[in-house]
Amino acid sequence: MSFPNDQFDAIYCSHVLEHVTEDRTAIREFWRILRPGRWALLQVPITPGLEVTAEDEAIVDPNERARLYGQWDHVRAYGSDYPDRLREEGFNVTAFRADDILTSKQIIHWGIETCEGPIFYCQKV
Repeated sequence: MSFPNDQFDAIYCSHVLEHVTEDRTAIREFWRILRPGRWALLQVPITPGLEVTAEDEAIVDPNERARLYGQWDHVRAYGSDYPDRLREEGFNVTAFRADDILTSKQIIHWGIETCEGPIFYCQKV
């Protein structure tokens, strides 16, 4: 990214990293451009029951990607190790669900899909 270090107070990235070939580089860049003490919400689809993220850069066929990763334009299926990727790049990570902090009325009002899995609150310290 062409932004200077410690530029942003907040970053919101929802359902993007599963499309990015070099997701660890992107996460590292998020950490770099975020000001110390500030936060990022970095949400990806987590595949239930998958412990280790599945990815293989040799898989380029859209049908095979759809079969393995859930969508033709995904380059990986994230497993329960996703928070570890965030921590490896320097973030403190807290996972929560929308219904942990919002009322059912707020969830409906804002059109939040609670079935999408956890939201990852990442703080740069």
